[in-house]
Amino acid sequence: MVYTTFKKAVEFLSQKRPIVVKPRAQWGARGVSTHISNEKELHYALGRAGRFEKGIVLEECVNGIDRRLIFVDHCFTAAIQRTPPFVTGNGIDTIRGLIISRNKEKREIDPANIIPLDRETLRCITGQKLDFDSVPEAGQKLQARWTTNFHTGGTVAIITDSVGPGLKDAAEKISRLAGLPLLGVDFLVDETDQSFKVVELAPDVAISPRGGNIVAKRYIDYLFPETT
Repeated sequence: MVYTTFKKAVEFLSQKRPIVVKPRAQWGARGVSTHISNEKELHYALGRAGRFEKGIVLEECVNGIDRRLIFVDHCFTAAIQRTPPFVTGNGIDTIRGLIISRNKEKREIDPANIIPLDRETLRCITGQKLDFDSVPEAGQKLQARWTTNFHTGGTVAIITDSVGPGLKDAAEKISRLAGLPLLGVDFLVDETDQSFKVVELAPDVAISPRGGNIVAKRYIDYLFPETT
């Protein structure tokens, strides 16, 4: 639902909890808060989203595998699968230290792929009954963020050749309805029965870092057909 008043937001929360609160037209998980389950968190999430824009959307929180199908001129071009960031304990360092070390390594490869040491990361960690000062056991794998976006530390894999026809057909219909020449359709897919829900339409498809050359080439060909 589109946010109008706090009262209506509380009613939505009571019916759908946990929920997601996010700005209507941002990218890279900017202003997004997930797993909101009470009024205090709702107030925080609305304020966080509102720092980016007035338009705010509330959604039911859905579990599943995060997949984005990218279309150029309504033709399926590429697909990626995104997973949230994790850190692995060594029995010595705190979770804060593990994140800092992980970020230092990633910064040398791509400075955009960093796990923020912010409230959203802390909320994810406390959801596992830990905090930044906890010392995980050696080999213990911990999810550091609920969101899967590359710009908050998530990882990206190309899955263009393994997308099922059902998901592809649904995404193509959405692409045509949206009427945009370049669009990413984001799904959360249930791993057991392959059912899915649409969670976002992304005209800014974030074509880098993985496989972006394929999308870029087709989009340039679309813009300048005389050069193909």
